Amino acid sequence: MSVSTRGRLVYVGGFDFPTTQARGIQTLHTAHALARAGWGVRLLAQRPERPAGTVAEGLAGYGLAPHPRLRIVSLPVARVDGLRWLEIHKRLAVTNWSYALSCVADVLRLPTRPTAILTRDPRLAWAFLRTRPLHRRPVVYEVHELFSTRARDNRSLDPAEIRGVADRTRALEDGVFAEADLLLPLTRACAEILAEGFGVPPERIAVVPDATTPPTGSISARDSTTRQVVYAGQLYRWKGVDTLLDAMALLPEAYLTVLGGRGSPDDPDLLACQARVRELGIGERVDFQGFVPHADVRRTIAGAGAAVLPLPDNLMARYFTSPLKLFDYMAAGAPIVASDLPTVREILTDGDNALLVPPDDPSALAAAIRRLLVNPGLADRLRRTAFEQVRGHTWDARAARIIEALGRLAEA
Repeated sequence: MSVSTRGRLVYVGGFDFPTTQARGIQTLHTAHALARAGWGVRLLAQRPERPAGTVAEGLAGYGLAPHPRLRIVSLPVARVDGLRWLEIHKRLAVTNWSYALSCVADVLRLPTRPTAILTRDPRLAWAFLRTRPLHRRPVVYEVHELFSTRARDNRSLDPAEIRGVADRTRALEDGVFAEADLLLPLTRACAEILAEGFGVPPERIAVVPDATTPPTGSISARDSTTRQVVYAGQLYRWKGVDTLLDAMALLPEAYLTVLGGRGSPDDPDLLACQARVRELGIGERVDFQGFVPHADVRRTIAGAGAAVLPLPDNLMARYFTSPLKLFDYMAAGAPIVASDLPTVREILTDGDNALLVPPDDPSALAAAIRRLLVNPGLADRLRRTAFEQVRGHTWDARAARIIEALGRLAEA
């Protein structure tokens, strides 16, 4: 199968457009960067229940403009949310599989077949692998986690310690890892699992971390007396926000701004965080700003006394995550405190471009934040190093890594 320097890619997003989810930010910026690199990209999204605005308006929320080589197609899906008697995962399955069928049908209708099909969901990868005799295109799977490990809940890869995982999920991933033409894990830690645990040969693996929009101009100024701490991202428990809130109880001199959440006042994760804040008695020092468009996040982070990545020690954080917020922190020029985990150490080095602390340890987290707040010289040195290094982690750099990996298909 021949792959030219500038080809055509079908990118199967698996989300409503627009969306507040991080997957939308990552996929849209990657697709746009591939288009800027000269590739034609057909991004397949799910048609939202209540479509609003134009494609240009949707892209603007991500700080992007329409590109002539990027086409976003919203496909119809079956939504059965009203059937409350049907268990939620079964309702989601109906939507997901209807979307998979729409994606396959869309590819089969194309007058010119794409160079490759890229998907970030194992079910969608499986659907395109099963229908490969019809479309005859390479299938590339972007590996964000191993769903058969229940990564957000578990700390061990030992099968005996993995709880509640259906055998069919492992069988699905086994098949996708064995048959996909190319696997794109976000971390080296995940790549090692694919090679050692699933026997995937190295020539079918290419590590492609997440990224950010490159900073423009020089690093922003920072008030050396600031006591402002920032967290940006979702509030899911596996993100470690509870550890950060506990640390704030030990920092009476500091104030925390939280950017993110699902964008609704009944967000259960937001309600849980607010309850924890009341329990700790720190309500006057914690500001939940809610969902902020990604294009506006960086200016809020810039100038912070510390930007925090408080990941807990679970499988998701230890092996699979490549957090968008990490790269946004670097590009914003904020000094970073992060959990000391293998995935984080792929990007950050303690004492060089960040302070790393043991995960799940509020005392250690509070101590590191305080070090940055009271030592502006240290904070400036760390943030300036991170600001320079983030230029190697832009969306254009990510697109270049994907294009280089796709070049391997020409040798298959």
